[in-house]
Amino acid sequence: MSNSHKVKVQIDDMNFVVVGGDSEEYVKGLATVLNNKIEETRNSNYRLNQFQSLVLTALNILDEKEKAIQKGEKLVAVTEDENKALETIKELQKAKEEIRKLESNKIKYDSIIADCNINIKELEKENRELKNTIDEKDDREKELILELDDSKEEIRKLEEQIYDAQKRVIDLNRELESLTDHEE
Repeated sequence: MSNSHKVKVQIDDMNFVVVGGDSEEYVKGLATVLNNKIEETRNSNYRLNQFQSLVLTALNILDEKEKAIQKGEKLVAVTEDENKALETIKELQKAKEEIRKLESNKIKYDSIIADCNINIKELEKENRELKNTIDEKDDREKELILELDDSKEEIRKLEEQIYDAQKRVIDLNRELESLTDHEE
């Protein structure tokens, strides 16, 4: 069973039976539009006979159809361009969002870096103070080493004096013994 049916129409005072699947209203609407176009063509040039009017109308309809196709192609191209532009806009929006996130992170990192710089300055100050303390202790150590060396030298001299004194005591003891032995 087919969905096609017959529709009777009159085009330029000629009767036609159109067989197809379109509705009767649609087919009759097309016939009315065609009749109006034929009438416009005939009114624009009174010297045309019926055949010439029909051919010129068909040519005009084909011209309109071709222009509509070209316009449709342009619209498709524009739509494609618009789609590309929309994609580009979406990519730009994503990029802007990413930039915002990066800027937010940059602010956080700048704050962290600033804190680190403060800590570095404090550590450098503490390091300088410790270095000064170490330098002072090194200087004090050198002084103490010099004092120790001086003390060692003094001890050596005192030991020499003690040794010399002991020798003198021994010599005096011998002398004393010898004098005591002589007196007896």
